[in-house]
Amino acid sequence: MELSNKKITSPFFSFLFISSLLIQCFPYVSSQGDKKFCVPKPEAKDEKLQACIKWVCKEGGVDCGPINAGGACFQPNTVRSRAAWAMNAYFQMKGKADAMCGFSGAGVVSSTDPSKYLAFFGQCKEF
Repeated sequence: MELSNKKITSPFFSFLFISSLLIQCFPYVSSQGDKKFCVPKPEAKDEKLQACIKWVCKEGGVDCGPINAGGACFQPNTVRSRAAWAMNAYFQMKGKADAMCGFSGAGVVSSTDPSKYLAFFGQCKEF
């Protein structure tokens, strides 16, 4: 059997070759796809958000010390910022399952880190 030096120019083989190189060189490329956060819906009322905070910090099992007075995430001292912290802490603790961000219609899953747009001060860590 004689081998020839003919080039394989099929678009399919070119695609396979390039795909193989990309997979080998960049095995994992993420554009925030793995980053999920739970934040309050813009239309959520403060009363409902306060109820979310109370539930998360008592029945939900989250240590809410960071959003209490003197805590690293207390500022800004608004119901919305504290709710964002509490809701997301619970969501992260529960493995980022979308169903864990319902909060009776007050929460929504987002790819935006809430600490970035709520301007947490002090030593409050990002989620």
